[in-house]
Amino acid sequence: MLRSFLQSTKSLLYLAVLVFSGATQFAHAQSVDLNGSGTLSYITDASGYQPCDPTSTAIIPGYQSWTYSGFVYTDPTGVSHSLQGSTTYYQVSGSDPSCPPDGGYSVTLNGNDFSVDVQPSADSLSAQLNVQLYPKFYVLSILYAPPGNQSSNGYTNSVTNTATTGISASFTNATAKSYGINVAGSNFGVSFSTSTSTQDALSFQVSTSNGSGATLASLRNPVDHSQDQFLIWLNPVLVVTPTSSNTANYTLRTPIDSNGQAEPMDIININAVDLENPASIPLDVLNPQTRDNVGGLPGLANVCANPVPQCTSAPCGCTTSDFTSILATDPMVSVSLQNTLPDQVDPNRYVFVNSQVLQGPECSGCDPLRNSFTESDSQSTSATETQTYSYSIGSTHSAGFSFLGAGLTIKQDKTLTWSHAMSTGTSNGTSHTASITLGTTDVGCYENVNIYEDTVYHTFVLAPPVASAGCN
Repeated sequence: MLRSFLQSTKSLLYLAVLVFSGATQFAHAQSVDLNGSGTLSYITDASGYQPCDPTSTAIIPGYQSWTYSGFVYTDPTGVSHSLQGSTTYYQVSGSDPSCPPDGGYSVTLNGNDFSVDVQPSADSLSAQLNVQLYPKFYVLSILYAPPGNQSSNGYTNSVTNTATTGISASFTNATAKSYGINVAGSNFGVSFSTSTSTQDALSFQVSTSNGSGATLASLRNPVDHSQDQFLIWLNPVLVVTPTSSNTANYTLRTPIDSNGQAEPMDIININAVDLENPASIPLDVLNPQTRDNVGGLPGLANVCANPVPQCTSAPCGCTTSDFTSILATDPMVSVSLQNTLPDQVDPNRYVFVNSQVLQGPECSGCDPLRNSFTESDSQSTSATETQTYSYSIGSTHSAGFSFLGAGLTIKQDKTLTWSHAMSTGTSNGTSHTASITLGTTDVGCYENVNIYEDTVYHTFVLAPPVASAGCN
């Protein structure tokens, strides 16, 4: 009898709600703070309780709904941005095929180089701002030209951590942490992958693998750093998500196409002498690229200030000044004497590891000697320099507004700064390795070659402390 009474009371209560609310809808304006990076205002249309089946006399099952639309994002400078989209949240009592799904689905509101992720709930919603920044390039690695006309310097099959990079230098009075980074690609016979750094939460880490046979071969005995090889990523995207007025998380990825698919990494390789003389850069490097059967990806000309579209002859509008930032990542390019040791150029960045011998054949016509070995820093004491190596670059386009409040604001010149940690020794238990061959066809060539680790990219630089006349 008590159960019957309670059921009757419950039915009367829902009947009262139904009579009181019916299909009544009312709209009201609301807003939500985006972690100190502006606000998102919107209109909430709330319905009264109504049965799932309007032809039924049963009160249960039924639902109430809240529809959110009319979104406007107001950034920290006070500029308003109207955003298209809507979402509905349903609160359902009972279960029936005629009922809408209980709960609500998130929706992404897209603006100009930013988006807002919205998650609806009953009579309110949560929102998260994501700002897309488009740096023109990221230097993944540098291979340094070795001495000896039969020499080579390259990668190995083992996994090697290369640059460990942060972006906080792009902001003022702020902390930006890497989060959920996972993107990979390949070129020049070597695979690159990026991930969140386990050493430094502010940084992401780039690694190489499957690099067997990916080597830079030398054609001259003297060290010629004009032949140093850069591997450059041309379509990186940084997505910065504010977590407070002066903190943020960021992810690194490639652009998303119109079908919602991420583009493949667009990686090119080019040597220093071509960057210094853009007219000599091959057209297939300057013009749009195709990777993994996806065309229309940026070519090297996309880095330039005034590229020529549909270019048919180099330099496609590029000048040497367009590549100054890339060349600056390799301080050895400016070295004119082959026996200038790397630690004389930058003692923090270049650290001595080992010595090997470059030796010519015993007679004219004799087979050349080759000293092949795998260089490693596994015996080096692990250390991280307190200094960092940074370089600033332009962006193809940017958010166009200040974001992240007063404490974490992108620089007004719309440049991004990659900040590299410099470290020696093993990283995460993994040593850095290179496949190196020293050799020459010249009789009478014999010299010791010092080997230094580039503590930014964890590749190796070779130079004789005393240049042998027989090797020149």
